[in-house]
Amino acid sequence: MVKNILFTIYQLLGFTAIKRKGLNFFFNIKNKKRRVKLSLNTNVRKTYFESHIAVLGDAEVISSSIGRGTYIGGGCRIINTKVGRFCSIAKDVHIVSGNHPTTDFISTHPMFYLSNNDTIINMGLNCLCKSKFNEYTYVDNQYVVNIGNDVWIGQGVMILNGVSIGDGSVIATGAVVTKDVPPFSIVGGIPAKVIKSRFSDKVIKDISDTKWWNYDIDFLIENVDSFESIEKFRSLSRHIKHD
Repeated sequence: MVKNILFTIYQLLGFTAIKRKGLNFFFNIKNKKRRVKLSLNTNVRKTYFESHIAVLGDAEVISSSIGRGTYIGGGCRIINTKVGRFCSIAKDVHIVSGNHPTTDFISTHPMFYLSNNDTIINMGLNCLCKSKFNEYTYVDNQYVVNIGNDVWIGQGVMILNGVSIGDGSVIATGAVVTKDVPPFSIVGGIPAKVIKSRFSDKVIKDISDTKWWNYDIDFLIENVDSFESIEKFRSLSRHIKHD
């Protein structure tokens, strides 16, 4: 009880924010050579970063893995998510973790199916010794969402847990993604549906086979103009240099 009161006072006085800014400041110094930069207002915990990454504004990134070349906009909430390389994530993108039962159980309230929910415990409504429902859907043993490489996610997108987003996809602003997204597709709406493919099947295969996001960074910088068209890119792909 006393511990909780002291922690609340600690938060009210703004010490948590000051501590976070300090941690981010020293993180940036430590990772300067790797070109990983966190805004001082970000909340980042238990996350693995590759290189050449920016986390902006007041984004929250927890228990995730972020691939190189990716940036994450302010207001994002990226939780238990694997993000690939060279992804463009706009502001206010949220990973929606946690499900509620909509059939079988009479009520959708977690009091009736969860035993380890902090909110329910604090409310004094924890009455189960063992949970009766799995509230999280994982795409693998660690992450609830998998975002591929070179994915562009527009502002305000919500992604439900258990979803995998294919390489090269585009998620339109405000979409709610409830199921897997095919590679190199453009999706939008609530719930999100495929609008069209970005390229023909042949071009998609050509790009996918190169896995260009694994190219050496210096090689990409030197050949940035080759990404203007598929013709130039095909010429480039004959001289692949992986990192």
